[in-house]
Amino acid sequence: MTLSEETILKIRKDCVRHHAVRKAMSLLKTMDRTEKELTDRLRREGFPEDAVMEALAYVMSYGYVDDASYADRYVYSQKEKMSLRTIRQKLLLKGIAADVIETAISENEVSEDDALEKAIVKKTHGVLPEEPKEKQKLVRYLLSKGFPYGQVARALSVEEE
Repeated sequence: MTLSEETILKIRKDCVRHHAVRKAMSLLKTMDRTEKELTDRLRREGFPEDAVMEALAYVMSYGYVDDASYADRYVYSQKEKMSLRTIRQKLLLKGIAADVIETAISENEVSEDDALEKAIVKKTHGVLPEEPKEKQKLVRYLLSKGFPYGQVARALSVEEE
């Protein structure tokens, strides 16, 4: 019995879709991923667009991929380590919508002052620099971490220019 060309193509397509779902599940075993991250990874693996979309729909139907809960967990775990600007930027790069990010931030009672204080203590080991050059170096470091200048200046008692 020989199979028609159409039947062979259908079997191949089904196998590719099944493999894409298995790959998606395998990727999610090791770490949470956003919708964009999972989609990009499956595309990079060489799966056709329809297989990628089907795999994504499958894992989302079981709640394995949920950008809102991912953003919520990310904000919760990073709120004392990063500035709000940095958190927003990293989540946007992960493909999470701005309104979802803002919701996660508002639900997690983020205090940027606490994160700034922890960053200062971590960098200075609890001893604030007295030298103006060292203080400016610390200011530049904190600005590079995404903290607003006014907030950094108040925390370090630096005169705003």
